[in-house]
Amino acid sequence: MMTVNIKDALLVVGGTVGIASLFYVIRETFLKADRDFQKWKAEFHKELGIDRLKLNKNLAFGIQTRSCDVHVAGAVKCKDLECSYGPLSFMLDVIGRAKKSVDVCIYIITAQVFADAIIDARNRGLRVRIIGDSDMSFSAQSSINLFRQLEFPVRQRMSHYIMHHKFILVDDEIVMNGSLNFTMTGALGNWENVIVSSCPEIVQPFLIEFQTLWDEFHPNNPISETEIHRSTRKTKNMTFM
Repeated sequence: MMTVNIKDALLVVGGTVGIASLFYVIRETFLKADRDFQKWKAEFHKELGIDRLKLNKNLAFGIQTRSCDVHVAGAVKCKDLECSYGPLSFMLDVIGRAKKSVDVCIYIITAQVFADAIIDARNRGLRVRIIGDSDMSFSAQSSINLFRQLEFPVRQRMSHYIMHHKFILVDDEIVMNGSLNFTMTGALGNWENVIVSSCPEIVQPFLIEFQTLWDEFHPNNPISETEIHRSTRKTKNMTFM
């Protein structure tokens, strides 16, 4: 007849309970993380009034729009897209909600509110990269030199041509692209437009374009301007039906 050592049996039972407890803790940790993510997503949606995963919005800028009374005091934030400050506030909120990265590819940036949003992203520990136009970086009040002073990774290329892109990538999931230069005249004066989208088919070409320019504009890149042909670039034309 086989005898059972009580001590060994207790160790086995204790080990089994310990493993079960460990799996329970792991399971609860993952469930809590998922709940926290869902809570954050709900707050994000509530704050911006959008579904981040189904984001397709056209922001129209122009002096013909009205301004809420609150902006008389200089406040920029506004959830009313019919207000002249609304589209600007929407873009700043998207940047402010970034969790991983902000990539900026812009012809000119002089608006302090945009510079502050980009600096804040860097201060939050996000990856921030900036591509600008070489000539415009020397324009009055350009923020590019400020970014350089703060040791941001900034790339440009001296050229007879201009780097005329105007887009921002947030977390490699959202693109904001349009006619708007990041100036207060553009945001609150000119007639401009910006498309904000999380559609992968739209975002992906911008991801490729940014990385292509980032590599081309590397200061140690030996490629001469005459050797850079758009026909050899990886970016594909986007077709909208």
